[in-house]
Amino acid sequence: MTIGKKTLAMMLATASICMASCGNKKSGTDVPGANDSTVVNQQKEMPAEGTKNKLSTPDLTLFGLKGNVKAAKIIGLYHDNKQTSMQLGYDDQGRLTRIDTYNISYEKVESGKVTNKKGNKVKRDKDGRITAIDCADGCSEQQGYHFQYGKNKISYTFDSGECTGLYGEEFILDNEGMEKSATCTSNDEYMNWTLEQNYTYTKFDQYGNWTERTVKWTSTVEEYDDFGDEEQNNKVEKTNGSFTQTRNIEYYE
Repeated sequence: MTIGKKTLAMMLATASICMASCGNKKSGTDVPGANDSTVVNQQKEMPAEGTKNKLSTPDLTLFGLKGNVKAAKIIGLYHDNKQTSMQLGYDDQGRLTRIDTYNISYEKVESGKVTNKKGNKVKRDKDGRITAIDCADGCSEQQGYHFQYGKNKISYTFDSGECTGLYGEEFILDNEGMEKSATCTSNDEYMNWTLEQNYTYTKFDQYGNWTERTVKWTSTVEEYDDFGDEEQNNKVEKTNGSFTQTRNIEYYE
C-alpha cells in the first residue's frame, strides 16, 4: 500500500485542518527561530478604534480567528492542486455553527417552546470552550470531535464512526496564541501516519487574521499490513516538502 502523490496530497489536505489556524499575530514583522511560527514581510493594517469588528469568543479563538467572522475557508495548494481542508461558520454572537460537514444548532425558547433542536450539539467546559461536538442522533459518545486544552497547546481527535480510523492533531502555540507547529496522526488497520508541520505567516487582513501561510511538512507512514502481503509489513516511508495555505474570511457587516 505505497503512498502515491495523489494519496499524500489528500492526506495533507485533510491534515491541514490542523486547526487550520490556531492564532493571530499582534504586531508586524517577526522572524524567530526555525521551529517557531514566522511572520514575513507583512505589516498588518489594524482596524481603527471604535470599529465593531472586535468580537472575541472561545469558538473564534479555537480556530485562530477574531472579529465578527461569518465564515472561513482554508485552501491548501499542493503540487498545483487546490484542496479545501476546512470550512467554518459562525453566528453573529461568535458561536461556531459549522465545521466542515457538521452543522451545529443552538436551541431557542420561543413562547415557552424549545425550537431549533436539529443538528450537531456541542459540549463546553466551565470557561465556555468547546470540548466535544457530537455527530448528531444515533451516534456513540466516542464519535465526533473531542478537544483538550493545555498551556500553549490545543489537541483534538476526530472519529467519523465509518471504519476510517482515529484522526488526531496537536498544535503548539507561542505566547501570543500564534500557531507554531502541528503534529497530525492517523491510524487504521493498515497503517500509522504522522505529519509534522511548521508555519511561516506571510499575509494578514485588516483585522489581524492571517490569510496566507507556508507549511513545511514531514510525513512518516508505517505500513503494517498490506492486504496480507507480508513483505509490506512494518515498511516505513518518509517524505517532506512544503505548500501554501490561504484562508478566505467573510465578516458580518
